[in-house]
Amino acid sequence: RMLRCWIRYLILLGVSILLYVFYVGYVSWFLFILVCSLPLISLCFFFLAKRKFTIKLSANPRYHKEEQGKLQLYAKTDCIVPLACAMVEYTITNHFYQESENGILRLSADKTFSEIDLPYSLTQCGKVEVTIDHVEVYDFLGLFHMKKKIQGRISTVIFPPNGSWHETVFLGGPQG
Repeated sequence: RMLRCWIRYLILLGVSILLYVFYVGYVSWFLFILVCSLPLISLCFFFLAKRKFTIKLSANPRYHKEEQGKLQLYAKTDCIVPLACAMVEYTITNHFYQESENGILRLSADKTFSEIDLPYSLTQCGKVEVTIDHVEVYDFLGLFHMKKKIQGRISTVIFPPNGSWHETVFLGGPQG
């Protein structure tokens, strides 16, 4: 993805150089300077937006099996300039069944919270834990990216529909 963006930028730079060489004037000079400064401008805005980028996980502490509940992720940047996208790698673990699944979300972040439902159905009982493994953020032109350290972890317990079970069983306690 980034290689494609760099190739597009280099083609744009080549076109602006050709225009500057063969069409001498203020317009060609202005376009050449603008195209040359785009990566620097994008990098400066990228550092501003990256610093203020936050992610928050949300879930109820308890659900009943097959309830219409959701595990949600909220992303936001408190900067005027939005990020082009963020790649969030997460792990959802059900401790009762010792199952885990990994996933990657691609999202954009601007001044309002982006609300994303994590793809996990509440059909199996047990303690479910969602962990953000790492996050990569990309600039608006797609030329630069960085990993951002965000510690995110949330857990919830999914009970059977009748609710007559003890909580320690679903938290990974003794199973009897």
